[in-house]
Amino acid sequence: MEKTCPPNEYTEKNIEAFRWVFDDIQNAENFIPLAKKNPARILSMDDKSQCKAYSLSMFNSEDAARNRFQFLHKIMKDKAFKLLGTNIAKGNIEEMHGVNSNSDENGHFSHFHYESVDLTTIFRIIDNLR
Repeated sequence: MEKTCPPNEYTEKNIEAFRWVFDDIQNAENFIPLAKKNPARILSMDDKSQCKAYSLSMFNSEDAARNRFQFLHKIMKDKAFKLLGTNIAKGNIEEMHGVNSNSDENGHFSHFHYESVDLTTIFRIIDNLR
C-alpha cells in the first residue's frame, strides 16, 4: 500500500456528498470500502490503487452519482444493483468526519472517514437507482 495512505493531499472539508447504497441505510455494506469487502481483489493493484480501495467512493452531485452508476450498469448489467447499491443517498460530510480527495472531472471523490464516525447517521436515501 502507498506509504502515506490516505495521501497527504487529502483534506478535511465540508462537502455535500452522494453515494450509492442499498435499500436500508443501516446495511453494513453501504459504508465498507472495497478493500475490506474483497481483500483478494486488491492484491494485484499498484500501491496507489490499493490505498484508494480503502476509501469510499462519493460524488459531489446527485447527477454525477447517477451518471456514473448508469455507465457501470451498462457494463455490469443487474450485477450493479447487487454489488454497488440500489439507491442514492445524500449526506453532509464535515471536516470532523474524515479526509477527501478533490473531485475528478466526473464528480467523483474518495473519502476516508475517521473510525469514530457513523456514516449511517449522516446519509439519508433520496432516490432509487432502478
